[in-house]
Amino acid sequence: MSEQPHPAPESRRSRRATVTRDVATVKPTKRRRKWPWIVGGVAAIVLVGGAACAYSLYSRAMDIQSELTAAQRLIPSATASVANLDIDGATVIYEEIAAHTAKAASLTDDPLWRAAENLPWAGITVAAVSDLAAITDDAVAAAEPIITVAPSFMPENLKPVDGAFPVDVIASAAGTVSTASSAFSNLSDRVVSVNTDGAVSQVVSAKAQLVDALASLDGTLDTVDTVVSVLPTILGVDGEKRYLLVFQNNAEALGLGGSSASQTLVTAREGKVEIAEQQSSQTYGQDERVNVELPDSAFALYGEYYAKRINLTPSRPDWPSDAQILKAFWQRDIDPGQIDGVVSLDPLALARMLEATGPVSVAGTELNSSNAVSTLLHDVYARWDSADLVEVNQATDAFFAAAANAVFDRLSTGEFDMLNMLDAFGESIDSGSLMYWTDDPAVSTVLNQSGSRITGVLPIDNSDSTTVGVYFRDTSSSKIDYFMDSSVDVATACADGQMTMTVTATLRLDLTLEQSVNLPSYVRSGGWKGTKYRTQVFIYAPPGMEVTNTTTEGKDVAPFRAGHNDLGRTVAPFQSVHAPGDKFSVTATFTGPVTDSPVELRITPMVRPATVAIADSCN
Repeated sequence: MSEQPHPAPESRRSRRATVTRDVATVKPTKRRRKWPWIVGGVAAIVLVGGAACAYSLYSRAMDIQSELTAAQRLIPSATASVANLDIDGATVIYEEIAAHTAKAASLTDDPLWRAAENLPWAGITVAAVSDLAAITDDAVAAAEPIITVAPSFMPENLKPVDGAFPVDVIASAAGTVSTASSAFSNLSDRVVSVNTDGAVSQVVSAKAQLVDALASLDGTLDTVDTVVSVLPTILGVDGEKRYLLVFQNNAEALGLGGSSASQTLVTAREGKVEIAEQQSSQTYGQDERVNVELPDSAFALYGEYYAKRINLTPSRPDWPSDAQILKAFWQRDIDPGQIDGVVSLDPLALARMLEATGPVSVAGTELNSSNAVSTLLHDVYARWDSADLVEVNQATDAFFAAAANAVFDRLSTGEFDMLNMLDAFGESIDSGSLMYWTDDPAVSTVLNQSGSRITGVLPIDNSDSTTVGVYFRDTSSSKIDYFMDSSVDVATACADGQMTMTVTATLRLDLTLEQSVNLPSYVRSGGWKGTKYRTQVFIYAPPGMEVTNTTTEGKDVAPFRAGHNDLGRTVAPFQSVHAPGDKFSVTATFTGPVTDSPVELRITPMVRPATVAIADSCN
């Protein structure tokens, strides 16, 4: 619809003005004195008619508002019904909402209302109300198929039966979800394009609310669409899939989490998921790099042992590269068979999952959501304390594998709370504790387009966020990061088209020297026996920004391996050798063109979550 008013037909007033000008040239007579009465009568008729039309439009606008308000008031009840898994109740409320929005849309479809859309004094407001009512009604209609397939996604219907997930149910619903996702994406575009320039404030506000609501629904449906479109393939609906499950140990911090403690081969076929084989990091060779194509920057930043020793693999903050290295290790030293994907999981994610499954027993120890992190990342080293570090490594890796196995068994039986499990997955993905890579082009394309952090990839540009990465790496052969406190402060300032970003990372080992030297032998630093530790910090600038300054605070901390770009970003690396109880800080200042997206921080998932402060004065 054109945003400009159509040329109005010649009105009675304009015709009357023409006649009046004509009569002005004729000599008036006494009979002409009747004209004031006639003109006055006509004017009264016009005014009364105009008032009637205005009142009719006003009354209709109030009716539209009433219907849309009634629909809006029902939305919380519908949401609550869905949250409580009352699909029948949600369906009833949905039908009421649909009735209200349909009524609102129908009220805009009559000749008087449509004609008013062309009025110069109110046309923008009237037309905007028509558009918003139609979009709202279309949104409710687009949601109907989701209500239809909702029972398929009831938690009880998604749980495994006899160890197999219901891939047929998921696959059958995928098309419906995809169609609805596309519809809401189009609706989001439509509401943004509605012209409210010059409309009354209530209409401007209504548009803003509808923009937010549809954007939220669009994002939710896009996520669901991503999951249901790839899940059947991942679960082996088209044939057996083989996955490598890698358990990261956050007590030895590395860029994306921690050392690769143990590896498990998992198979999936027609929804049935089983553990096929488990291995410890001690099984692999350490003298020769695996055959994976990597840039020179990876070795320049992370040293000669990167891609030689499997436990150091998650050092570089790029899960696709790390996953291919892990896959290459397995195929070289364990089994050359096909690996269709690599999954990363750490004890922080496992603890969240245990909230959904309840406690499990591992080697005579109860593992639950409260003690999983402390048991797996601290207590096991006291249990198997020995001067033989190989023996300790094998024992602890076996315990990690057993813990993963116990949770896996509980999942396969369906004995868990599905909603809590979905929350656990979501939180773990958002925090970087759960990642997935596959070389299946169909699945990887969907995951990459989704923008989900499950891919473990830094954004390649600043279109959605101005992302800076801060990653920690222990290089003292210890498991000391169970005691490490950390914080990151990010601040931006913009002037004359340039952005300046200052990033400061501060770390402190929360132990006394006496406590440190008395730790289990596998926990304290190998060469220094707990008197000192070495930590590296890598700060990845947002794309397009360069390092302009670096500073440090602490006894033995300085930049090192500087001057490299990696993953399309400038990197500011630092290294500190510090004693227990010492605190050190590193700061990198970056400059580059101003971006119009908010600052986001990616950081190593630490046992003790880092304290984060972002002061983004530019956005």
